[in-house]
Amino acid sequence: MQRDWSLIREILAVVSRKVPGERMLHTEIGGHFLMLVGDHIAALHDAGCVKAVVIRAHGYVMWAAVTELTREGWELLQILNCPQTFGRITELSEQKELSFEFVRRLGWHAVARA
Repeated sequence: MQRDWSLIREILAVVSRKVPGERMLHTEIGGHFLMLVGDHIAALHDAGCVKAVVIRAHGYVMWAAVTELTREGWELLQILNCPQTFGRITELSEQKELSFEFVRRLGWHAVARA
């Protein structure tokens, strides 16, 4: 799956505005195919950026709900909210698939230079 970094940023932003204990359902993100949103929530969960309940069937995410934004998720959101870093991430992602770890390191490098 090609990661959509704008969608990832949107998911993290919506979750960050929730009160503790409130779930964010994959249906709350508009303008995207629901399975795509679910796939991205599952990827964020697998990367440790969110805690989520993900229901899969036949290899597809059928339903997903984020229950908590982890420390790694808050850090990733901060990185993705930096306009310069986000521009670089989107530019690089057009050329190849970027891992969450690569994006974190890119963001930390940008912070260290500032």
